[in-house]
Amino acid sequence: MKISTPAIYRFLLVAVLVALTVPRMTARGMFGDGLLYATMARNMSLGVGSFWKPALSTTSYIEFYEHPPLGLALQSLAFRAFGDHFAVERVYAVFVFGVHALLIAMIWRRLQRPELDWLPLLFWILPSIVTWAVVNNMLENTQAAATTAAVLVMLVAEEAPSRGRMAVWSLAAAGFTIAAVLIKGPVGFFPFAVPFLLLLTSRHDRARTTLIAVTLVAGVGAGAVALAAYGPARQALAEYVQLQLVPSLQGEREINGDPLATVRHLGLGVTARMAIVCGLFWLFGRRATGLRWTPATLFFGIALCASLPIAVSPKLAGHYFLPSVPFFALGFASLAAAPASRLLSPAPGWHRRIPALLGATLLVASIVVPVVHGSVEPRDEDMLRNLDLVGAQIPRGITIGSCRESADSWSLQSYVNRFFRVSLDPTGEPVNGLLLQDRGACQPPPECRVAVAGDRLVLFRCATTVGLVRRQQP
Repeated sequence: MKISTPAIYRFLLVAVLVALTVPRMTARGMFGDGLLYATMARNMSLGVGSFWKPALSTTSYIEFYEHPPLGLALQSLAFRAFGDHFAVERVYAVFVFGVHALLIAMIWRRLQRPELDWLPLLFWILPSIVTWAVVNNMLENTQAAATTAAVLVMLVAEEAPSRGRMAVWSLAAAGFTIAAVLIKGPVGFFPFAVPFLLLLTSRHDRARTTLIAVTLVAGVGAGAVALAAYGPARQALAEYVQLQLVPSLQGEREINGDPLATVRHLGLGVTARMAIVCGLFWLFGRRATGLRWTPATLFFGIALCASLPIAVSPKLAGHYFLPSVPFFALGFASLAAAPASRLLSPAPGWHRRIPALLGATLLVASIVVPVVHGSVEPRDEDMLRNLDLVGAQIPRGITIGSCRESADSWSLQSYVNRFFRVSLDPTGEPVNGLLLQDRGACQPPPECRVAVAGDRLVLFRCATTVGLVRRQQP
């Protein structure tokens, strides 16, 4: 059976997506925020905490309001379905990543040549933050999928054969927009700009686009009223605004001190990489013609609406731009479509076999390398090695004491809870007869004796206890 050229390039891009994520995800270590999210999602699946009150442990973030809860709740469904294993958050993140890739390709197919639907995915994975967010279980990975879905269903609504279907698709866009905001905050509102950008950048029916905009606003407004009317939702979101959102906008939390941060993250990290690859397509496809600016203008407009509020925020990190990256990718792919289409021209058989062989090699390497070599991006190996040693001596579901001042204390608390369902009470005193010392950060009372010692962590068993046994599970 002869495989088409577009199918070969799709296969190659899927192989690249797998190669950039799976070999890096075989280690148990994660960036602190992603570890925190995985722990709270697992706890939620076990009945520790609730949708509107996620919980890390019995001592820290007993009620977590730093972010809206939907992203944690969605991941908790994976834990409910597949159990408590560190692979669950990994598989969940890769699944969301794959769904997002499909959504980007579907947007492309509505406005550009379907056989080039692999092209925007090539541009999408150029910024390192895209796969970094997947590997480290960041909420932006899920939020970006929701915002891309909102844009997609609005484009579907534009072509709906009846007003009824148009309204249904527009309400779906409102639902995805609400979901994006409930995953990681107000950056998820940027799909509101899409109907207006459609009017500015193309010859869409003004009445239809206005109806979509009105329905979108009405749907999101109705959702906001419903959330405000429900007591637990109102309290949780009010706490989020007071504790996280307002202080961040006022520059009172985690202020970005780099005046060139936007240039570094958005300019060099995202757009410069895509512009260089776009230029390479035109350099090697000099005879190509047929540049289409209209779709590119629309996509760049959406990307700017998604990224500019982050760029001017006093609190800024590279992964905050993640929801805008698909639309920068779609924009640059639109500019590169004409020269890229030359790759689809009839060519000798060996030209077709090269991308197929490369894709197969990447897929095989994605499995073989972690098995033979281990993870290509290990993290916190010394901490995890020590935790495996001391964890065998700690009963599950209890609270124990730990040092008040400890290196990587948040990661330690999250790891202990994530893998052993144990809470740390960082008072420097034993609790329930146990005290965990990290790099000698505190001295145990005289009545404590070493139970097990690693090169970093030491577990002490003590004759007296402080506090009561606090179980985290029903």
